[in-house]
Amino acid sequence: MTASPPLAQVAPPPATSPSAPDAAPTAPEASPRFDTLMVLLGLWFVVGMFVDAWAHHHTLPETFWTPWHALLYSGYLALAVALLLGLQRGRRAGRTWREALPRGYLPGLAGAAVFALGGVGDAVWHTLFGIEANVDAIFSPSHLTLSIGAMLLLAGPLRSAWRRAGSLREVGWGRAWPATLSIAYSLLLIHFFIQFAHPYLEVWPAVKPGEDRRPSQLYRSDLEGRGQVRLNTGRLDSQMLTLAPDGTRAVFSGWEDEEKAHGALYGLDLTDPAAEPDRLLREDDADLIQPALSPDGVRLAYVRADHDGSTLWLADADGDNAERLDLDGGEFDLVDPRWPSWSPDGERLAFSADVDGQSEIFTVAGIDGEDLERLTEDDGDDRHPSWSPDGDQLAFASDRDGGFQVYTMDEGGRDVEAWTDAAALIEAVEDAGGQGPAEARVSRWPRAGEASAWAPRWSPEGSRLLVTTDAAGESDLAVVDLDQDEIQAIPGAPDQNENLAAWHPTGSAACSSRPPPTGLPSAT
Repeated sequence: MTASPPLAQVAPPPATSPSAPDAAPTAPEASPRFDTLMVLLGLWFVVGMFVDAWAHHHTLPETFWTPWHALLYSGYLALAVALLLGLQRGRRAGRTWREALPRGYLPGLAGAAVFALGGVGDAVWHTLFGIEANVDAIFSPSHLTLSIGAMLLLAGPLRSAWRRAGSLREVGWGRAWPATLSIAYSLLLIHFFIQFAHPYLEVWPAVKPGEDRRPSQLYRSDLEGRGQVRLNTGRLDSQMLTLAPDGTRAVFSGWEDEEKAHGALYGLDLTDPAAEPDRLLREDDADLIQPALSPDGVRLAYVRADHDGSTLWLADADGDNAERLDLDGGEFDLVDPRWPSWSPDGERLAFSADVDGQSEIFTVAGIDGEDLERLTEDDGDDRHPSWSPDGDQLAFASDRDGGFQVYTMDEGGRDVEAWTDAAALIEAVEDAGGQGPAEARVSRWPRAGEASAWAPRWSPEGSRLLVTTDAAGESDLAVVDLDQDEIQAIPGAPDQNENLAAWHPTGSAACSSRPPPTGLPSAT
């Protein structure tokens, strides 16, 4: 009997199932060509951003149809179109929407949409609220939206390198330079939005170290800047003085502590070198600033400023009987009145106040606040009015033609005439042996070729104006001769700011406050 062969174990046939669809392709790695294209278009965009900022900073025409806007938005459109074309190419290759763009570039497409939304919002914002200025221009909601979109766009090559397989050594430095430039663009964008506090632009940390700074002091000198004598204001931080008609007494704003809280008004007897300041008025929750003695020396106008704004007040020259000046603006909504100046007869006060966000100059009856008259209505801010000795004219500072310069007008706001400009101010500084703003010793403002003037004050005979100017790179004084149409710079102390001066009644000397250097001069 023969043995039967062993039974072979037969495996069952594999189960059949419908064929599964191919897995969707993943996003491809960005090619060197695409990274290079995006980083070069990013350079176009960044250059446009800084050119546009330069144009706004130099008060060039504020319209949408400008060359600098064309440079900025064409760079944005070039980036957006490149991403859309890359998206279309990926879709044609069969990839999903999320995987169509090269790795790291999908957030850039979202950034293009956010930037477009911010641009529309910016146009609406400007229509409703006007064009922002200073730091407000950085932190407006529409500009912050634009910055988010720009950051997502510019960081594309960096994200691409981050998601690339292989180390930097393996892929080589030739693939790393787009990512390096992308990092630079991102840092430039951050720098752009914090430039107002950048130590390389504003040298406040170098010249104003913390709270340990020297207080401002009051000085007297002749019109050549010689014979400077410091007035005895003790340890007060002293600013904004006014002189009695006979020059025997000064009233000024003073702060007792280094934090400059609660400025008070003080009087000082100038006939006694040993006399100490006498406090006239003080409030616990407000600064009392910008005093102005009436032509007869009997009344005192001043500004009370607190967190709610500023108001005009009147008091006796010794500080008694203080009362608020009730300004009935009528059709005008007056906000933050400042810089009072008495007419020669003592019947009216000139002052500046904001109307619809713009500073204009008004006059009012100096006793009861009635008979309000508006003198200026233009596209610039008008400030620092000063009445001429004959009462026929007012001098004032305005930025209607760009930077702040000094103008005069008649008592009705007509016959406006400019008396200073940047070129004449710089020439006066150079004639006096000084250096123009290109060699600024304290701050980087103003820039070369730029100079401003503000705070004009009439001489006793009415033929000259004493002004403050930044033509030497810091605040100094200058005299504008209206008869000769000439400007004479008064050399100041090195690395000091002389400003907001007052004439001595003799017309041969001037008193001013000399604060330590603080960077940008103030024209408020």
